[in-house]
Amino acid sequence: MIRGIDHLVIACADPAAAATELESALGLAVGGGGRHDGLRTFNRIVWLADGSYLELIGDAVPFLIQHAYVGAEWGHAALAERATFRHPLGSPVILTRLDLATGDPPSVAATIHERLEIDFWAVADLAVADIGLHVIRLVPRREMAVPAVVTLAAEVDSARTVELLGLRFNIERAELPVSAASVDG
Repeated sequence: MIRGIDHLVIACADPAAAATELESALGLAVGGGGRHDGLRTFNRIVWLADGSYLELIGDAVPFLIQHAYVGAEWGHAALAERATFRHPLGSPVILTRLDLATGDPPSVAATIHERLEIDFWAVADLAVADIGLHVIRLVPRREMAVPAVVTLAAEVDSARTVELLGLRFNIERAELPVSAASVDG
């Protein structure tokens, strides 16, 4: 059963440059990352307070992975630390919504339901799914200028929107941090 969005992979030519853009434009701290020599990829990571993360990945991009939640970065202490980590914008940050542009939201929703058993419901010409703490919206392509919109929430004075890396990033105002208990699900 899918309990939420684990992470969003953002393909980019230079993850280090993309990390600099995310930090300067949005105030997100981009942590380490590494090289995946067998896949010829390298990445940088933005850890989020809800346990999800953004992965900036460069070179050849693997599209299908099965993530193993092993290692120190998935222990209770690491998740609790990320739940209260203050990004340069001044607070923890969580992923709240992913909007994806598609030509036919109902058909795409039916395909996703058939393959992943994610239930969508219709709102006007949108298809919407609640997955744990996250919302996925399938939006008619004609209504979006970018292929995807990543909506994050943080304790900021005012909302902001930035287009970079071929996407739109929204930061909405919210009271945080998310408790470690809700992150562990």
